[in-house]
Amino acid sequence: MSEIRIRDVDSRVKHQLQLISKQRKYPSLTQFLQEVLKQTVQNNGLSIYDSDIGETLIRVKQGQDQLDQWLTSQMIDELRVADELETVRQLVEGWIEFDMIEEVLLNQIENEEGALGDEEE
Repeated sequence: MSEIRIRDVDSRVKHQLQLISKQRKYPSLTQFLQEVLKQTVQNNGLSIYDSDIGETLIRVKQGQDQLDQWLTSQMIDELRVADELETVRQLVEGWIEFDMIEEVLLNQIENEEGALGDEEE
């Protein structure tokens, strides 16, 4: 085992480190500092944001943002298509209604012409 000595540590910093080590239930400040050093080495930096994990998380977040944008555009497209289909439905219903009215009118005209022809005879 190697030994590392740190000099000129501010008393407030030392006190805060001691409090953190107690809060996290480390048996001693030394063991707490050893764990901090191990985590720094494992993360390849002082925090997760300084490490490869942090870079991966950033890429994942960017991917999520792109996926959200794509899903939003898909939803907008689906709403647009649904609106267009509603317009087509209304137009078809109007056409069918018009066609039925036209058929009724033609039948009436034919019946009236037939009735006039019967009267002339």
